[in-house]
Amino acid sequence: MKKIIVFLLAILGVTVVFLPIIPVLTVYDQHSNNVLLAFRLENNTFSVRWIHSVELEPWQETFQLRKGRLVLQETRFKAYGAGMPTNGKEEIFVENGWIIIRGINRTYDSLPISISKVSGYQLISGEKVVNLNDWTIDGQKIVIKGNRVGLWSLIYP
Repeated sequence: MKKIIVFLLAILGVTVVFLPIIPVLTVYDQHSNNVLLAFRLENNTFSVRWIHSVELEPWQETFQLRKGRLVLQETRFKAYGAGMPTNGKEEIFVENGWIIIRGINRTYDSLPISISKVSGYQLISGEKVVNLNDWTIDGQKIVIKGNRVGLWSLIYP
């Protein structure tokens, strides 16, 4: 009986270590597909913050990771212009000087970004902030994808 319990506990332990349960973002170089950064998410959500290249105002988009896909939940910015991501079904309001569009629910497999020192792209999840300029070079094209990893990935990257 003890052998069966030990065997079952061992199976459970291995399953917990390798089961993909931890949500992460992975940042890749678009051309080489090399991994530049892996970023653990809190509550399956993250934001991308940057300075808009034309308006020179801060923008922030908030996503949720769902089944490996990135779902745009909210966009916030200081100045409204043509081409904003709205179809009339979202909630749009102003709060503390920000124009906020909430309830977008637009799904992406990945986020391509062209890095610029002027834009100062950041990834944010909970209290964690990663400056993408620290991991990339000016003009570099990156791709952000979401997935889940097991504890093993944190123990042995």
